[in-house]
Amino acid sequence: VQDSLGQTVQTLNQKVVVQNAPAVASTDPDVWRLLNQATFGASQAEAARVVSLGIAGWINDQIAKPISGYPDSKYNRIQLTTTADCTTTMPNGTAYPSDSPQAVCARDHLTLAMLQRDFFINALYGQDQLRQRVAWALSQIVVTSANEPDLSFAHVMSRYQNIMFQEAFGNYETLLRKVTYNPAMGNYLDMVNNDKPNPVSGRQANENYARELMQLFSIGLYRLNNDGSRMLDGQGNPIPTYSQATIANMARALTGWTYAPLPGATHGNSNPENFTANLVPTANPARHDTDPKTLLDGVVTPAGQTAPNDLVWVLDNIFLHPNVPPFIATRLIRSLVTSNPSPAYINRVSNAFINNGAGVRGDMAAVFTAILTDPEALSPPSSLHGRLKDPVLHVIGLGR
Repeated sequence: VQDSLGQTVQTLNQKVVVQNAPAVASTDPDVWRLLNQATFGASQAEAARVVSLGIAGWINDQIAKPISGYPDSKYNRIQLTTTADCTTTMPNGTAYPSDSPQAVCARDHLTLAMLQRDFFINALYGQDQLRQRVAWALSQIVVTSANEPDLSFAHVMSRYQNIMFQEAFGNYETLLRKVTYNPAMGNYLDMVNNDKPNPVSGRQANENYARELMQLFSIGLYRLNNDGSRMLDGQGNPIPTYSQATIANMARALTGWTYAPLPGATHGNSNPENFTANLVPTANPARHDTDPKTLLDGVVTPAGQTAPNDLVWVLDNIFLHPNVPPFIATRLIRSLVTSNPSPAYINRVSNAFINNGAGVRGDMAAVFTAILTDPEALSPPSSLHGRLKDPVLHVIGLGR
């Protein structure tokens, strides 16, 4: 080979020998496809487990694994400001050394450093690989963000992300319910301290959570067939799933919630931030709009309901909407398996969402089993199959 100066450079093709390399567990491509879809990176050890248990057995074994997650006992500094023992600044105004107990506490608990570190450690070494990969996928659908300053504390985000771990193989309705009650989501999308409209002052109910609950978390913008394709009207146009009026009615139904009172504090109507307990109805029930509301598909709530009653109506109305199975199925398939699933693949996973075989709707264990054991996951039909890896998956996969 000649270099840019015309000089001859000799190259040698050398065989790289990895010391103590594990034996190749399997040459079955289905095993490796499964692991690349269902874990944070295939490994010879995990491939050997798939060979031993079989694909269905490995999935069932993963579903039964203990949760890694972020235990409350570790994320135990329940504070949103610095204290004398948890700060980067000495009393004299100079900075503590970075390895001092005070600075380490501030780094680990008053930022997301510990959570981010544990995310990578769990993904690299944790045994509950499928649950972690599923939680990662769900967290990109039911989204919060640490760009919101109030959410950039370890104990706040850890408790929110734990919902994804807890309900990875639970029920999607339970996931939506827990997310709706969670104070991090209440803060992020403004359901907390959202009072009923006041025609005198001109105040309107905040619509952020009502809108995103439908648009991003459950049904999307347009009516779908069970295979994920859009329904069309007589003129060939997509049919909206809801209108601005629906959003406004949903927002009114979600009024009257605040943070749980801090320990020892009196319960009020706009309690201070508390990210360790679910949202609660305001002390004055009149902060909730008790008029009837028209929800999806013309469902009308009864007059005079409490905030918790109306919330049940809203979540049931959304969860039972026919868009939820194909909408969620499409996003989860794209996150784990392929960016371009066929309508037939989406339809099969949607059917698993509708009925897990025992008459249960929204069983996520059944949904993810259907996603990972589908013929299009194990034996893809064309070169169009596959997805671009997230940078996170590249980095962790290399480590594994």
